[in-house]
Amino acid sequence: MFADLDYDIEEDKLGIPTVPGKVTLQKDAQNLIGISIGGGAQYCPCLYIVQVFDNTPAALDGTVAAGDEITGVNGRSIKGKTKVEVAKMIQEVKRGWRGRSPGPIPPHLR
Repeated sequence: MFADLDYDIEEDKLGIPTVPGKVTLQKDAQNLIGISIGGGAQYCPCLYIVQVFDNTPAALDGTVAAGDEITGVNGRSIKGKTKVEVAKMIQEVKRGWRGRSPGPIPPHLR
């Protein structure tokens, strides 16, 4: 089971710099990648990684971090979706997860 995060990056409307990239994560035996997410429709225009849990595929890969914005899952935009809808999209991926995220902001751009 694999999960891909595609980074389609552009500067958001608030002027926050973003970094493009793509991440592929293998799901564990429980069909999890090891992240919690926050934000999403109604409360926030973006959806982001709140936490990366220790000893999970996401933590062991080391590519994603808390604060990374997710913009899509398996090539599908998550714009306008709630965090519950996005979590379900990730869980429904049988062979893995592909999502879009700008990735961490390099220290020199913070």
